[in-house]
Amino acid sequence: MEENYNLSEKKELSEAFFNRALNLLKQAEDNLNIGNYDTVINRCYYSAFYAVKSILLFYGVETATHGGTIIMFDLYVVKDKKEEMKKYSKILRELEESRETSDYDAFAWSYYSEDNAKYYLKITEEFLTKIDELRKEFR
Repeated sequence: MEENYNLSEKKELSEAFFNRALNLLKQAEDNLNIGNYDTVINRCYYSAFYAVKSILLFYGVETATHGGTIIMFDLYVVKDKKEEMKKYSKILRELEESRETSDYDAFAWSYYSEDNAKYYLKITEEFLTKIDELRKEFR
């Protein structure tokens, strides 16, 4: 869905989405510290999700669903940046798949270890760093 925000509004909304992404990353770290590894996965995915929403605004795109957000990320950001962004598309899809398992599988709590959770935190931090670099191109 296309939106009609001016540049100032895009910057403000992008900043709000990105701050939400950072807050969710902090929640993931907090859950790691108390051993809630499946919740770490959930928070990492949502952190990346809101980071994507923060960059899509600059492409004139606002999404309403998870699937739509991922598709638009690939269609606009990955396509625009080509090779540089393919890795990040894979990270986003991996986070989404793991989040679905962590949210909907009755035994998800038993699938994830501290090492898994640390891995997801690491790739999410990398993802957010890259998205923030891209956002700076529009500021």
